[in-house]
Amino acid sequence: MLISEPIYAAAYQAQAGEPRVFDDIGCLRTAARAEAGPLTFWFHDADDGAWIEGTSAVLVASPELRTPMGGGLIAYRDRAGAERAAAKHRGRIIDSVADLLAGEGGS
Repeated sequence: MLISEPIYAAAYQAQAGEPRVFDDIGCLRTAARAEAGPLTFWFHDADDGAWIEGTSAVLVASPELRTPMGGGLIAYRDRAGAERAAAKHRGRIIDSVADLLAGEGGS
């Protein structure tokens, strides 16, 4: 997958599979829901662009976010960054990857 804007990039890997990289967290969510077994996730931190592990990510969903594929989601390594973004973009916080996959929050 071509990553057009790294700030929105995300990836996951199944135990026995190759990593799958996405240019939009919304696309990752759709694909991951179809996977069987445990997955490991990574997101780009929207503050500094560095990769972060999914277990520590706090996500923000807002229809105001113009992401590459329209998912309207960004990730942060800490809740403070996510809270600032949620306030700025009139969004809501998604506390975990489990909540993201379950459909909690999202645009």
